[in-house]
Amino acid sequence: MTSPVDRETLIGLAAHVWDTMLSCTIASSHDVPSRPPSHARVGAVQIRGAWTGAVVIHSPETLARRWAGIMFDRPESGIADEEMDDAVRELANMVATCVKGMVAGSAALFVPSVAGDGGLDRILHGMGSVFELDFNCEGESFRLSLLERSKAPERRAFTRVSVVLEGEVSTDGGPAVSGLVRDISFKGIFLMTAGQIAPGHPCNATLYIGGRSGVSAHAVGRVARATDDGLAIEFDEILGLESIQHLHNLVLFNAAPGAVAQVERDFAEHLGLRRIGTATAPPAQD
Repeated sequence: MTSPVDRETLIGLAAHVWDTMLSCTIASSHDVPSRPPSHARVGAVQIRGAWTGAVVIHSPETLARRWAGIMFDRPESGIADEEMDDAVRELANMVATCVKGMVAGSAALFVPSVAGDGGLDRILHGMGSVFELDFNCEGESFRLSLLERSKAPERRAFTRVSVVLEGEVSTDGGPAVSGLVRDISFKGIFLMTAGQIAPGHPCNATLYIGGRSGVSAHAVGRVARATDDGLAIEFDEILGLESIQHLHNLVLFNAAPGAVAQVERDFAEHLGLRRIGTATAPPAQD
């Protein structure tokens, strides 16, 4: 599958959207690689049709609040969380609309979503990165990503699915590291975060399914890999029956139709992963 736009075209489309909607000048940071901002507002919209992909925006709350103030013609101090979400959602929608117009063939837009909305992890399932673009807007950075549907699922010991949900990893005596879970299996997660923990370090992992006000799943494991983009966490134990069920439902719901049987086999066998039904989740940290 070939992307309908190249890198420079996408940069130009983004600059046009920000100029038109916000009267803001943004500059692509080619030489300044960065991670998605911590505590980000994330908006995404999928394109379906002759080409299937998605536009995703990671924005720090300070920028999301500023954009919402411009859109709604209100002081930033009076902007609510929902309005920040609306601003990021609308910017993702406008960029996706421009990309859709360049698809060779028919295509339609999926309803935009933001992190914490249950639809976001679903529409990003099976997507692979085409471009990861970092922009500077009035001295702050945000990321715009173009994803496309992968030709074939990854072959791993456990079925791995793409999600976007909040997560947190902590170590004994160390500060918690927060970020966004990018993919998940019964054996582990990849957490996009600016925080770093040394590989091999034991850790506790918490997944906030549907946002921090929703249900959560807990596991213990260790850091398998640390990269510039985040941390790969390998689970040793899933803590508690509720966590086991939440994780099962999350992987099953986001799996491709052809992978459902394999997910159920993974869950039944666990391939050596210990399920501790009597264990309890780690206590909440102040």
